[in-house]
Amino acid sequence: MVLAWVLAGKYMPLIASEMVAAAFLHDLARTHDAACHEHGRWSVQEYLPRWRKTLELAGVRDFLMVRYLVAN
Repeated sequence: MVLAWVLAGKYMPLIASEMVAAAFLHDLARTHDAACHEHGRWSVQEYLPRWRKTLELAGVRDFLMVRYLVAN
C-alpha cells in the first residue's frame, strides 16, 4: 500500500487515491499465502461495499477504476 502511494504520487498523481484504495482492498479477502487468482475479485465483492464511504472521504472518486484494479 505504501509503495502504491509513493509510485502513484510520483507518476500518476491524478489517480493516487484510487491506486492506494486498490492496494488496500486487494488482499483483504486472502485466506492463505499460496497462489490465488480469485482473492482480488472476492475483495471487490466483499470489502469494497464495506469500505466505500470511508474511501470516498479519503478522496476516491472513480470506483469503476478501483474495482478493476482490485480484481485484476
